[in-house]
Amino acid sequence: MIEFLIVILIFVLSFISGMLGLGVAFVAIPVLGLFGFDLIHVIMPWALLLNGLTAIAAAVKFIQKKMVGLAAYRIYLLL
Repeated sequence: MIEFLIVILIFVLSFISGMLGLGVAFVAIPVLGLFGFDLIHVIMPWALLLNGLTAIAAAVKFIQKKMVGLAAYRIYLLL
């Protein structure tokens, strides 16, 4: 039951912090720390994973809405 509470709490707070542009780790590190998880072996890898997923999701949405100029990126790939 406590795992379900942690997941829901991180999801809701991460959604709010993501909308504010703060990133998921801003929320995940303190929440997981309050529940007694190990900082080095649990919290930091999860925070990095969640930040990466948030960044990928944001990049996909920006590309779909054509808010990112991909011409420079295509030139970079050719080099």
